[in-house]
Amino acid sequence: MRVFLDANLLFSGSKRSSSVAEFIAFLSQKTELFTSDLAKEEARRNIEAKKPAWKEDFDKIISQVSELPTVLRSLPVELAEKDIPILTSAIAGKCDYFVTGDKRDFGHLFGKTVAGVKIVSLVSMAEILMTL
Repeated sequence: MRVFLDANLLFSGSKRSSSVAEFIAFLSQKTELFTSDLAKEEARRNIEAKKPAWKEDFDKIISQVSELPTVLRSLPVELAEKDIPILTSAIAGKCDYFVTGDKRDFGHLFGKTVAGVKIVSLVSMAEILMTL
């Protein structure tokens, strides 16, 4: 199973011993983890600006995640321009799931499949793993 992690999960997962960090560690044992170069850099910028003490744990998480290049193409759904290359990278990378905590920008797509990639929350991803 190929799972794409959005920037906000990389950021939140960089807090040592957080439930998100623990879940990402669990996911890395059960699935192949991916992110895009753009999502990785967004998370890195936010850590440097807001939580520089988390950098070491961010580097640890990133070492468990394969990086996909940014891809830009049209989508059959509405999405903010800044988020299109993130989702299209997951699509081009043939990921099965796009996991995000960003309800504001992706919430309207939760549970939907776009070009073969199902957009889910972290909780939904946990529920999916429990059924396997």
